[in-house]
Amino acid sequence: MSKILNVRLPNAIPREYSPEQFNQLVRSLEQVIFQLNTSYTPTTTENTDGAGRWFGGTAGPSGISGPQGAQQLLLPHGAFRSNQDQTAASTTVGYAITYNVTDLSEGVYVTNSSRVNVDYAGVYNAQFSLQLINTDSQIHDVDIWFSKNGTNIADSNSRYSVTSSHGGVDGGIIAALNFYLDLNPGDYFEIYWSTTNTAVSIQQLASATSPTRPATPSVILTVGYISSLS
Repeated sequence: MSKILNVRLPNAIPREYSPEQFNQLVRSLEQVIFQLNTSYTPTTTENTDGAGRWFGGTAGPSGISGPQGAQQLLLPHGAFRSNQDQTAASTTVGYAITYNVTDLSEGVYVTNSSRVNVDYAGVYNAQFSLQLINTDSQIHDVDIWFSKNGTNIADSNSRYSVTSSHGGVDGGIIAALNFYLDLNPGDYFEIYWSTTNTAVSIQQLASATSPTRPATPSVILTVGYISSLS
């Protein structure tokens, strides 16, 4: 790149530029930009392809499979489910949802069948899916909410209306939601549910044919680490 020698800026004055001096400054800057664009010669000795492979490819330390690459990240997470029916004996009691199968667990785990614990401080995204079944001929409601360390979390409830039985078939819906929780090591959260009629339950469904399809868990829960605590 050639050295720019012929650009004149306005002389300094005690207070502020006049319009004429300001226009002169703008014209000078335009000239600088023009000379940069016309006199720049790309450097041909840079190994940009090699740098790309080193930092963004697969082999270098920041490549996806390198020691600092995305493939090496191991964030806290958990995946849990239940293949058991869960029922309500009373319409005035909240019941903790339970899990009897752990599919994935890294720093997130279940204790006491219902408590989801974490080993690391952070913001976590909890996503659940419940198979609600209603054997009654009327629509009934289900409330689902979150509890942290044994205390209900404010404004965490959701209400679902479960369709009635029809044509000899039980009514049913999937209740699904994701919810962010800030948790510290040793904290745990639970998901509770209640129903306006005990004819509603959380049920697992067997695998079926025509077409062949897998069983339906009564509960699916995934928990993922989102961010450190602010």
